[in-house]
Amino acid sequence: MDAYDLQCKLEPTLFEGDIDSCISQVIDEINKLSFSPFHVITDIDFNNPLTSVAKYFEDFIINENSNVSLKAIYAETNGFDINPDEWFFSLYGYDEFESRDGFDTGNDISMSKSFFTLTGLEELQKVYASDAFSEPKYELAKELCSLLIVFKFQKLIRDSAKLLKVSPITILATGHDYDYFWYQFRVIA
Repeated sequence: MDAYDLQCKLEPTLFEGDIDSCISQVIDEINKLSFSPFHVITDIDFNNPLTSVAKYFEDFIINENSNVSLKAIYAETNGFDINPDEWFFSLYGYDEFESRDGFDTGNDISMSKSFFTLTGLEELQKVYASDAFSEPKYELAKELCSLLIVFKFQKLIRDSAKLLKVSPITILATGHDYDYFWYQFRVIA
């Protein structure tokens, strides 16, 4: 199964909030492939402290709520493939949010003034910076790996959002170039 087909298959599971199942299924697909340098993703994860990620969100919310009442925050990683030296995410604030279906990331009212550096996948970042990234024989492994990174990022955001003490607010999260493949979490403190 190619990565896009797997992403489409897992989209309903993601929208139901079952990120753990999505992660497990992508790992299963990666493990079906011949070993590649991208297989390291199955054994590593983001290791940012959840409290630090939650504080980054809370600082953004407090700062932006002084200007406008935020209804939603969108968290997006930078592009893994074009930025192998540093992986991070930024936040975008919205004063309106009806549903994921009508959500338009082009209508943000604010953006974080700094980004949050993601840690724990440095070994994989070296693979993305290496010649393995452009090897045709690793193409499927690379695509599945990128999908798994997005799911692991969404899990980091979900787990961190559970610690937020501000509410109510909706948080959406995905990776750069994964438009409309969002995980949605509703914070009710």
